[in-house]
Amino acid sequence: MKKTFVSTLILFIFLSLACSVPFDLLSQDVEPSAIPEVVVKQEAPQEVANPTNTVYAPPTARPTSDVTATPEPSATLEQIEVTPTEPVALCPPYGIEEFDSPNDCWPDTLDEVFAPASISNRNKVFVQVANSRLEFESQLAEDVFLYSFYKENEYDEVNLLASITKIEPSVNQNGFALACHVNEDGWYEVRIESSGTFDIFQYDSFKKQNDENPYVSLGNGGAAAYRIGTGRENIIEWQCRYDSLTLIINGKQTWEKKGFTSINSGGGVGVGLASYSGKLPRHIAFEYVEIVEP
Repeated sequence: MKKTFVSTLILFIFLSLACSVPFDLLSQDVEPSAIPEVVVKQEAPQEVANPTNTVYAPPTARPTSDVTATPEPSATLEQIEVTPTEPVALCPPYGIEEFDSPNDCWPDTLDEVFAPASISNRNKVFVQVANSRLEFESQLAEDVFLYSFYKENEYDEVNLLASITKIEPSVNQNGFALACHVNEDGWYEVRIESSGTFDIFQYDSFKKQNDENPYVSLGNGGAAAYRIGTGRENIIEWQCRYDSLTLIINGKQTWEKKGFTSINSGGGVGVGLASYSGKLPRHIAFEYVEIVEP
């Protein structure tokens, strides 16, 4: 009875062990050293670079800062330094005028020119720039005095040159006038006629104010160098100094007076028509006028 109980106990223990062991281990002999050992590999810590030694090269066309730069304000007109320049004179003091067109320097209408004597019929007197010349015309039998005084400039000493032309029909007693030292006291003028004669006058404003003849004769005579005839060029030069006046016709000195003791020097210049009564018509032109520094 006791023997049977022991045998039954041994069988029960054997069956319990069989249930706790995997079937593949039961089917083969495995040595304990053959079982692979699982090893967990630890990565070495990465070395971090010192941020103070980092060099940053930004790509081109990208801002190096997230802060938007504020543009500097432009200079205002008050802050801009402007270098002053000399004003350009409307009427230059020296040079030649060929009258290709009307201009503001030489008066060229009857309303603009100076007329010291009254005109009985303004419809018979004309001043204009035409055919590239400054023209004066009178169809009246009375004295006619018309002056185009050059604007803006005055001269202590000056040379005034002009090319003059007689326009047909016109009488020879026509009076081309060149004036200098034009000031409040008057002026000095030479008159050339197409007949080949000349007259020198001082216009005295004081005499005019006292109802006297303002034209004071200083000289006259024949102009041998003058070329008489239609279409012939004549160059008149009127030289005005502090104490002297000189007339030159076509390059030849024709008249001169030096040592004026009471000359009213200094002033403007001008050209015009200054003719005596009884002769008509009178039609003259200045092809060009040149103001020359002595």
